Amino acid sequence: RMKFFDTISVRLQTLQLMLDTSLAKTLALFAVSTVSDLSRLFAALLDGIGHDARAEPPEKAYVRWLNLQPTRVYFSCRAVAGGLGLESLVELPANAVGVVNTLGALLANVDRAPILFKAIVLDNVFAHYTTLAGTIATSYQEQLLKQVYSIFLSCEVLGNPRGLFSRMATGVTEAFYEPIAGLQRGPEEFAQGVLRGGKSLASNMVFGVSDSVSRMSGALGKGLAELSMDQEYLAKRASSRSSHSGGEGSQSRNVGEGLRSSVGEVGSGFLKGISGVVSKPMKGAQKDGVGGFFKGVAQGAVGLIVQPIVGVADGISQASEGIRNTTEAAHATPIMARRMRPPRTLGFHGELQPYSRADAEAQAILGSSIGSAGRAAITLREGRFFRHCQCGARPKQPDRLLVLTTTHVVLLALVLVPAGASSSSSDTVARKATIEWFEPLANVGVPEEFSEEIGLHLRNGGLRFVPCADSHTRRLARQILNEALRGIV
Repeated sequence: RMKFFDTISVRLQTLQLMLDTSLAKTLALFAVSTVSDLSRLFAALLDGIGHDARAEPPEKAYVRWLNLQPTRVYFSCRAVAGGLGLESLVELPANAVGVVNTLGALLANVDRAPILFKAIVLDNVFAHYTTLAGTIATSYQEQLLKQVYSIFLSCEVLGNPRGLFSRMATGVTEAFYEPIAGLQRGPEEFAQGVLRGGKSLASNMVFGVSDSVSRMSGALGKGLAELSMDQEYLAKRASSRSSHSGGEGSQSRNVGEGLRSSVGEVGSGFLKGISGVVSKPMKGAQKDGVGGFFKGVAQGAVGLIVQPIVGVADGISQASEGIRNTTEAAHATPIMARRMRPPRTLGFHGELQPYSRADAEAQAILGSSIGSAGRAAITLREGRFFRHCQCGARPKQPDRLLVLTTTHVVLLALVLVPAGASSSSSDTVARKATIEWFEPLANVGVPEEFSEEIGLHLRNGGLRFVPCADSHTRRLARQILNEALRGIV
């Protein structure tokens, strides 16, 4: 059997691939389990119908002209709290997990590493599909291996040398080009060209050096934090860092803000390290007795060394970020990629549904609240956001957020925080939330509607209340509760 293709031409525009270690780990686990399950399923189906795959020869293809045009990829990667999670993929000794996570956090921060795949042109190809695909994959693999140095030079732990040299080259080039271009027009333009070239040189030098220091110290802070092996500390630090760098307006915009943030990071690091010496043994003893006490002593001792160092590294990163964002080069630098809307939510069983910005924002608020709560709400990480309802004790003034996940019912208390001094409207606020209570869905019996609230009768005999001042909110709350309860049946 054979299929004929006259011309196959593929062209991709420049790709900007941004990945974080948590997503990479999830995709790897999904791929391994999916491939294993599908292979067993197909083998069982073929055995059931008595089909022998070896009896039929594989299909071939004849392509008169195959052209895969050049492609450029900018690859970025970010390490998140909790390390690479390699212990869930391969067997690792318990005493090596912290070291592996530290190295992973140090090396996994890559900023816009350029990778260029050259064109592949084949004439009059006649081969099996698998052979053709293997030939193309081998070519791309060889090209990628030859450009590993580009990824290495973009590592933030090294200060992103490629970005630093690029900035310095831009400044030096403009320092020579602007005066020469002005000299061709006249003496006055020559003087202006000298000023523009010198200004560009200074701005790009300061931007490049401060950006390099900021990235290097930030990567070191991430890596060293993993040595603490304290999941509560890592979760709170990740939540704090993501809320700080989540948008342009929340970054250190100038030297003053950078220095203030720097002092706060250093002070917080020393305070957490000292307080952990007392609090960790007490928490360990309350949870696991004598064994937990000695484990807490070890965590406190490690935290006393690690957390102040991480605080200093984060402080240097914040101060350098403020200096970088003060330069004119920072204002002229385009944002590589910025999320235009919060990630979409899925149905109870993972099905795709129309995008809802309200659900997406509620999902983001829930994630931030779980991160801020630390270990007390760690079980909430097992579920996935499903639906939400704004409610409150006063009509048309919601101060609570009822959130349904695939495993829990959560009531959040909303906190209104001013969006910032730069906001042109006094009404503009950024919402945060704290967890008021949560219950497993399996423990919820029947929701009952009262005059100004919804009561949840629990299977263990307890009762939880959701304040809902108006009837429409009460009906909506009962509806999503019933949907969630039907979903777990």
